Amino acid sequence: MNSDMERLYAKYLAGEADASEIREIENMMERDPEEFAEAKELWALAGALSETKKPKPSEVEDVIRKAGVKAPRRKVSKSVSRTLGWLDHYMRVAAVLLPLICLAYAGSRLFSAEENKSLGTFRVPNGSVASYELLDGSEVELNAGSSLTLESWDDERKVNLSGEALFRVAKNDDKPFWVITDGISVRVTGTVFNVKAYSGEAKSQVSLLEGGVDIYATGADKKELSLVPGEKVVFDAKNKSFGKYKASGNESEWTSGRERFEELGFADLATLLGRMYDLEVKMESKTVQESHMTGSLNRNHPIEDALDLLQLSLPEGVEMELKGRELRVFDK
Repeated sequence: MNSDMERLYAKYLAGEADASEIREIENMMERDPEEFAEAKELWALAGALSETKKPKPSEVEDVIRKAGVKAPRRKVSKSVSRTLGWLDHYMRVAAVLLPLICLAYAGSRLFSAEENKSLGTFRVPNGSVASYELLDGSEVELNAGSSLTLESWDDERKVNLSGEALFRVAKNDDKPFWVITDGISVRVTGTVFNVKAYSGEAKSQVSLLEGGVDIYATGADKKELSLVPGEKVVFDAKNKSFGKYKASGNESEWTSGRERFEELGFADLATLLGRMYDLEVKMESKTVQESHMTGSLNRNHPIEDALDLLQLSLPEGVEMELKGRELRVFDK
């Protein structure tokens, strides 16, 4: 990466690139995706550095030049609303990457992954998705409103998840890979699986695409059950129960932008809308509270298209109004 490119890319990451510079970066990414495809190192968290700290472009450029660090592989959703605007969308792209820049700084010192490889947190804001490659070559795709923390990386590979993620775990029989959530934990040595465990939601689930996984109640030593490809487990936090089911095959479609739902209560659907499109949803309607819906949403389509479709399924007399990032659901 030459000096001009470093300077331009630093401005992009710091959220200070103008419209023409953003277009130039995006064009270069399309022409030479490998240049931006993989992180050479995992930037590690060192000390209690505020995640809201925003480094200057010159500082970001220095990190890129000294460490030779490329952008982590990521996928960010297309503009979800004409109201938000395309420029705002790209600023949110930068917001996904800025915490990673901040992770590289503590006491004006750059820490490499080898120096502090047991800590690090990736957070993805509402309205976006992102993907990362970990130290061992494992790949993780994080859904909107999710966070992934590396808890340890010595005898075991252990991460803590809040939200939803698709894991492609590099095989290592001697070093198991653990995914820990509030209610359910997954142990693997190498496989592909999806975990959905958003904080505050009543149920979490694990769906297996390839390989095999063992399921535990978080904090317990006894294995509850194992999965084979095509199966999923649902954990009910209220009664602490596990249920094994045949997977639909759609559990990881969110990675391509589509979210499917079946008999979903409208309150939960409103939560999904807010997460997918980065909206604040105000539920003022009493009529719609008992409604359940089946269908799908695609974050790659404008929010207006999604609302037009949902409006057709709402009970008579219920309206939705979108103003900026606020969605109001009310009775006429």
